[in-house]
Amino acid sequence: MTEAANAVLCRRSDVQRVLSDFWSAHKARISRYAAAGRYPVNNTVAIRVTGTDTAAQRPSGSDAPPTLSATAPLPGRPELDTVVWLSVLTLPGTADSDPFFAETEAFLRTTMSSYAVVRPEWSKGWAYPRPGPTPTRRRLPRPSRRASGPRGRRPFDPRRARPRPHLCQPPAGPPALTLVEWPVQPRRVAG
Repeated sequence: MTEAANAVLCRRSDVQRVLSDFWSAHKARISRYAAAGRYPVNNTVAIRVTGTDTAAQRPSGSDAPPTLSATAPLPGRPELDTVVWLSVLTLPGTADSDPFFAETEAFLRTTMSSYAVVRPEWSKGWAYPRPGPTPTRRRLPRPSRRASGPRGRRPFDPRRARPRPHLCQPPAGPPALTLVEWPVQPRRVAG
């Protein structure tokens, strides 16, 4: 699946507004594309609603929220206590999905900025440029060759995100890891 996934931090009382704004715009965008004979989305829309992380949920001994978490509370904005997850899915290679996802992301950021904060769901696709994601291939060193601890991570953590101690251990697993960001080429999907 290729997915445009965002987490919208809002007040609990604004959940209906987030859903209504998103769904109305999504339906209008789908109709506009269909009127032009374009079908960029051919799968589901997934919607979830959760609360933000709380200090009580952190592991014992942890004094800071996770470094990359869409559910981390926003400092200075305690009223944003709810996260609405909005995921639009399609098959890889579906024509016009990148521009559609870029429009969705732009809509969320501009429309909801007056009452909510939009964050990318980091485990999924995000920041769709035109004409689409750039394919990259990087090879990570074998875990046995990588030093454990902060010094060993520096090439992979230029901003010094400082993860939890259990993340400082070399990972067990295959002898080498290859990260692949799938290129999305506009193609017509048969069917």
